Amino acid sequence: MSPTCKAWGVGILIYMAQRGVMFFQLPNLMAQQFGTNSWIMIPVFYLLSLLHIIVMYYGMRRQEFRSIPQLITEQLPKYVAIPLLTFIGIQFISIVYIVIHSYTLVFQYTNDTSVSINTLSLIVLGTALYCAWLGPYTMSKASIIFLALTCWSIGLELLQFTDFQIARLTPFIFYQAQPTAKGIGEIMSSFFGFELLMMMAPLLDNRTKWFRSVLLFNGFVAAYYLMYCLLVQGMLPLHQSSTMRYPVLRLYGGSRLTALENITDLLFIFMMFSAVVSAAMYIWSASRAIMQYQLQECKRPVFLLLGLLCALLLLAPVSVEQFNIVNEIIAYGDWILIFTLIMLYWILPVRNDKTRSAMQHEDTSMHESACPQP
Repeated sequence: MSPTCKAWGVGILIYMAQRGVMFFQLPNLMAQQFGTNSWIMIPVFYLLSLLHIIVMYYGMRRQEFRSIPQLITEQLPKYVAIPLLTFIGIQFISIVYIVIHSYTLVFQYTNDTSVSINTLSLIVLGTALYCAWLGPYTMSKASIIFLALTCWSIGLELLQFTDFQIARLTPFIFYQAQPTAKGIGEIMSSFFGFELLMMMAPLLDNRTKWFRSVLLFNGFVAAYYLMYCLLVQGMLPLHQSSTMRYPVLRLYGGSRLTALENITDLLFIFMMFSAVVSAAMYIWSASRAIMQYQLQECKRPVFLLLGLLCALLLLAPVSVEQFNIVNEIIAYGDWILIFTLIMLYWILPVRNDKTRSAMQHEDTSMHESACPQP
């Protein structure tokens, strides 16, 4: 049996999947939805995500840490299991599209409009497919290296507080706030990524340590978002932070520190690591959902199919307005999916002893697929 994913690797892997490139736009969304001092709402969204993770963990423990595909195929009839697994696969592939397309849009915005979005998207997709083929164990080790390569940038970002002005925060809380279900859904989606744990449950090592690791790095994500929201609202007036699509980029361009002005391109290269890891994990999870209802596990055709679907989506001509609509729909779909999957852990009965040996065989097959031997 191949080795399971270690606790720290799991925490960092989910951290990389959560962070993505959403933080470039998050301060803009916060200002639009909650007005002045909207950074106060970041801890609220963090607590909501924390509640989801805790309920999910205890539900997984109740079902003896079976993955969602295993749970569905064992305890639901085929006419329910197959559509549900198909929906999981489609939703995860849609998230892959959102992650890669968002990254390429921001990269084009910061560099040159002549940069081919299609070419860059296919490069990121190809890298993500390769990582997904290697499985979560290899990705968890790679994510540790990626984090080591990018963590130094946080120190440089903290230097921007030299331009921070407390007076810009104003004594008014939520002035000009215009909250909408669409905006709140998009903000909450920036904390998503923990649902991947329900797909890789049998691969998790020491089921208490990885839970603590995920909680720790989920806190890091919240602190990261809070830092940027504070910076934007302490350096830019409300009318700019609420109308500028990528206010974080304005911080680098307007900084008095020459070093920060010159690292934007380098930062985006490092951000590609998060985009690749996030896309790879969702591709792998989609493959697990599809392969679960096959009589024989056919890994190569499934990955070929998923790669073609992602490529077709990324090559489709889409305007920014159309992409925003698609992003909104997928965010709602993710909400529904996460709620449904967590509820399945609590609603479905616990397996009996008669299925234990069969489940051990399925776990072994999953390990071998997720962590191929050299």
